[in-house]
Amino acid sequence: MPGSAVQPKLKLAVLKRVKKLIKLRRRQRLWGGAGAVFAALAAMPLLYCLATGTLPAVSFGETVYISDGWAALAGCVFMGWLGSMLFYGQFRRDKDKYDRIRAGAVALLQEGTPVCECKWYPCTCKDDLIRELNEKYDINISY
Repeated sequence: MPGSAVQPKLKLAVLKRVKKLIKLRRRQRLWGGAGAVFAALAAMPLLYCLATGTLPAVSFGETVYISDGWAALAGCVFMGWLGSMLFYGQFRRDKDKYDRIRAGAVALLQEGTPVCECKWYPCTCKDDLIRELNEKYDINISY
């Protein structure tokens, strides 16, 4: 188990899957959050236009870099949409990989083979592992 006080030694096949599941769960959260932030940033010019009734312009002093026109607004919205789709694509790839590894972990637990090298009886490391992954990392591998 990744953080228990008394740590029985997990078998290598289980340990590898657990580490990959934790890593992929963190990456999913990263890509999902980044996609949401990118989409929100892209929606801000559109919300500005709706709130004020004018088109945005970016200027520094006397020089206007993005003119008062629909092209700037459409460009911001398109780039936001494109960025959020790229983040979503990476999120889906990680989610598919996570689902495959999770299915393998569940199958491994259902086989009935020992999960760890217990020196005591009864061995509860399988239940402890399932509980800890669910509580700490939000990974459900119950069978």
